[in-house]
Amino acid sequence: MLALALAAYLSLYPALLLPPLILLCHDREAKSDKKTSLLNFAFKWSTLFFGFSTWFVSMSYLLMGRSWEFLHSTYGVHLLLPDLTPNVGLWWYFFIEMFDSFREFFLGVFWLHLVGYVGGLSIRLRKQPLFVLKTLIGIFAIFQPYPSIADAALYFSFLPLYAHIFP
Repeated sequence: MLALALAAYLSLYPALLLPPLILLCHDREAKSDKKTSLLNFAFKWSTLFFGFSTWFVSMSYLLMGRSWEFLHSTYGVHLLLPDLTPNVGLWWYFFIEMFDSFREFFLGVFWLHLVGYVGGLSIRLRKQPLFVLKTLIGIFAIFQPYPSIADAALYFSFLPLYAHIFP
């Protein structure tokens, strides 16, 4: 959870991988002798994740001279897109064609669209949490406001896990 909290500290998208990752870890633990309920397991690991995330943000607060200005510079850029420069992503193409009066509404719609996949895939594909993680990584590679080749490369690196479905 420390690695996921560090990744979520650097970018918001890895935080959305928490539910399927908890399901994957719970399924792995269920195969051993320890039997814990999913709710207790999820609470324990979510608390640990949010504790590490809080620690990272509080360390940044202290290092920045007890100022919260860094939050707008790091997370606000991803959430609010104040300066969406031309790139290969879908967000840029969509927002360049839109009237400015609808910008806030569609920012919310795009973020809800991205977050909506997490719950839906985690519930529907409950028995396949690794597939959910892989699929979410691919969805994040497509629907990020500032996509990079590394996002697509990470998704494509997981494809050999499912070589049996290719002809």
